[in-house]
Amino acid sequence: MGEMEELAEKIEEAAHEGHGHGHEKHGEKPGKPGIAKYIGLTMAVLGVLLAVCSAMVGGSRTDLIATMVEQTATSNQYQSIAMKYRTLMAQLQQLHALLPSDPHEFAAADNQIVTLENSATADGAPSIKVVRLEADKILNTVTPTGSDVLRFVSLVRDYDKEREVAKKWTESYEDEIHAYSEATEHYEWGQLCAEFGIVLASIALLLNSRLSWTGSMIMGAASASIVLWAYTSSHAELVKAGSEITEAKKVYHGLKMEEQQAHGDEELLKDIERIEAPVASAERAAAAAPHATASSAPTPGSAAHKEGAEKPEPPAHH
Repeated sequence: MGEMEELAEKIEEAAHEGHGHGHEKHGEKPGKPGIAKYIGLTMAVLGVLLAVCSAMVGGSRTDLIATMVEQTATSNQYQSIAMKYRTLMAQLQQLHALLPSDPHEFAAADNQIVTLENSATADGAPSIKVVRLEADKILNTVTPTGSDVLRFVSLVRDYDKEREVAKKWTESYEDEIHAYSEATEHYEWGQLCAEFGIVLASIALLLNSRLSWTGSMIMGAASASIVLWAYTSSHAELVKAGSEITEAKKVYHGLKMEEQQAHGDEELLKDIERIEAPVASAERAAAAAPHATASSAPTPGSAAHKEGAEKPEPPAHH
């Protein structure tokens, strides 16, 4: 505010000097306005340029910060998806380790076991059968089913695709950030030229120097040219970068991974309920059976126990 007040005072002084007396002053002819009036107008124009540059710098810097915040949020989302992808890949590697390395060798070994069962004696056949059943029970609990492995593969492929799209969405902000950074820097150049022009105009007003006045006008023209060039160049780059961000965001949200995976999640929950529901019911029935037996037996001191104790014995027959 101090600079603006000082600028206003200098403009007012220049106006008073411009309306000076009709006689010659500092080499000016009578009846013609002095140079101070034009210097004051130049300072006013430079002040407007300075205000415009300041506003452009502030707006561009605000947009730059907002874009960087959006990129950070998108980058965090990409990192989350990449972490999920790596976690699923590690779990899929564990499932792969539990699968038979060669299905043909596994089938050949099974055929050999069947041959040994058929050739065993009557006494050894039951033992072989028991061992085979126990082995089947163990393999059934530790070997993943084909549907589970395929579901893992589908999830990994979905997250891999989502990860690539999220990465492109994050990288699409780079051009917009670069454009705002360049525009902010160029607007600051224009602001600096306007400030230099005001300083030269002040010197011209104090010394009544045409050379300083010319220098101030050159600085003003440079400031206006820089602002116009920065706006036109950054505007074209920002429009292009904005369209790229919009397109990348549209592609990412168009994947709809959550909706695609919801059907598989529901099938998994139903399958678990189908397998575990009978087991849970049997466990609850087994846990409730001892309590029911204990509650049905008469306890000492109960009415049934007293009735049994007070019942007279039948008379003996002679």
